[in-house]
Amino acid sequence: MARQNFAAEVLDGARKKAQSLRPDSFTILVTKAAESPVTPGSLLRGRSSTIDGVVEVALQDDEDVLAQLPGGRASQYAYLSSMAVAPELRRMGGASALLAAAEQQAGLWGQQWLALHVYANNRSAVQLYNAAGMQIIGQDPAWRSWIGGKVRILMAKRIV
Repeated sequence: MARQNFAAEVLDGARKKAQSLRPDSFTILVTKAAESPVTPGSLLRGRSSTIDGVVEVALQDDEDVLAQLPGGRASQYAYLSSMAVAPELRRMGGASALLAAAEQQAGLWGQQWLALHVYANNRSAVQLYNAAGMQIIGQDPAWRSWIGGKVRILMAKRIV
């Protein structure tokens, strides 16, 4: 049941975003059981019921992030968000495959940086991103936790 709920949530979100997909600045990457490839069109038609994981990659130019990137010369970067892997398939390489594909996409777009935010208390995600070569380059102010918010870490990796 958990897998069906996960797949339904992933498909619903992906369908909505795929409708406005701009392949030169936004993409949805997925891992799935080997049957047929996932494309924006197949997501819209609901023909991808075996999705195991998903991540979004988009070009961004947020000044706060740019200011924290080492070297200070970038005008934009690839930003990774909304990564999810089906609970029963975690720790099986799917998230690492999604990260590698996101890095490859960033390179195809000619970007020098791949960046993301992760909650500071999500230790397993921070370890995953560290293992993929991402470095912590910033953090939300501690006062966020004082008002009930979650503190995020900014991580980035230079794309070679």
